[in-house]
Amino acid sequence: PIFVLVFKRSIILSNAMEIRGYVLGAKRTKMIVYRLQKRDFLIISSVLLLFCLNFFINQKLNLKI
Repeated sequence: PIFVLVFKRSIILSNAMEIRGYVLGAKRTKMIVYRLQKRDFLIISSVLLLFCLNFFINQKLNLKI
């Protein structure tokens, strides 16, 4: 029974490693840390500005959307 359990576990482990993309002998990948840049802040602020303008214009005109 122990021998059978060891084989079952090894199959499960090999499937998990294969699913996660492990390749024997391949170089390791590195995690990239993304940081917000000036362009990102401009896009976020412009979207917020457009949202606020849309909200206030709809309030002034009493539009029901």
